[in-house]
Amino acid sequence: EEETAVEDESKGSQVFAWIGSGQGGGRLAKAFYDRGYKKCIAVNTSKQDLNTLDLPVSQKFLLDCGEQGAGKDMKRGHDAANKYKQHIFDLMRKIYGNNVDHLFVCVGAGGGSGSGSTEVLIDGAKKYMKYIGHDDPEKRVGIVLSLPTRGEAGSPIVAQNAYKVLCSTNELATNNEISPLIIIDNAKIERMYRGLTVKKFWPTVNNTISGLFHVFN
Repeated sequence: EEETAVEDESKGSQVFAWIGSGQGGGRLAKAFYDRGYKKCIAVNTSKQDLNTLDLPVSQKFLLDCGEQGAGKDMKRGHDAANKYKQHIFDLMRKIYGNNVDHLFVCVGAGGGSGSGSTEVLIDGAKKYMKYIGHDDPEKRVGIVLSLPTRGEAGSPIVAQNAYKVLCSTNELATNNEISPLIIIDNAKIERMYRGLTVKKFWPTVNNTISGLFHVFN
């Protein structure tokens, strides 16, 4: 299995693996991939969003729940991830191999795919870390959660979804069931990067986050 696994090229002190769910989570995971953290998987209920993500095809997986994807429906996102949880686990084994120190689940709070799939992916990540020999998966699985921008949070559904997933992940962190929980406040970042176009905003934000993380590692 290790021979077929993707090699980490970050040259960091720890070997990190990443799984991004939904459009926001996928873009976040891709930013880490670009820094050399090649043990990276993206999952999404939207085929179109997955196709536009510049990752190897073998490291992308469609949570097929119909043409429309999950939309903003967290239940559809949860059910899709739950339906394919064994496929995701098998893909983790194939892409990550046996040499991983820590695994991060990346999601954008507010949508259906990322927000809805979070807890299923956390459970799968812990199962995988235990499978490769770690006795303390709670300390080795974390979440990177990005909150919606002010414009996005203007939608009541997005705001409600973001609140739900923020509460549930905060509870996991408080109960020491994950470590760490990293929250990215995009509304605050908007104020830091004034004047950026939408096209430049997300790559700038994600590259800044992955860059800071990489400095620490």
